[in-house]
Amino acid sequence: MIETHRVWCEDIQAILNLQNSGWTYREAESLDRGYRLVYQRETPVETGKPLYAFWKYDQFPFFLGGEVAEVLPDGSVRIVGYGGYSFVPVKLLPLKQGLDLHQKLADLKRDFRTEEALLVGTYMQKRSRIIEGVLE
Repeated sequence: MIETHRVWCEDIQAILNLQNSGWTYREAESLDRGYRLVYQRETPVETGKPLYAFWKYDQFPFFLGGEVAEVLPDGSVRIVGYGGYSFVPVKLLPLKQGLDLHQKLADLKRDFRTEEALLVGTYMQKRSRIIEGVLE
């Protein structure tokens, strides 16, 4: 499996850390804020042992995870219970470690949703006070 990591070109310390940890330069990406350098490294995947994968998602905590049903030749994975869809993992872990991490992320998500509800309530009250002042 090939892992990728992106770093801003101004972040010399991060670049040195990557280079000293076995990462190799792949390409530069031009963005509005400047250039990001993309580094990659090959990560061996132990087949035959149960694995748990995490991949990027668009809602907090911005990762989903599941037990790996199959590792595909391109490094993507099929996940148990996801109907044959494949995902590009950002992290592959042994099953037990993955389940532990998944639980920590679920706890974090629960805490986030609680705080988010309190924050929304506070701003709804502020909005109501503003509207009441205009409508009187």
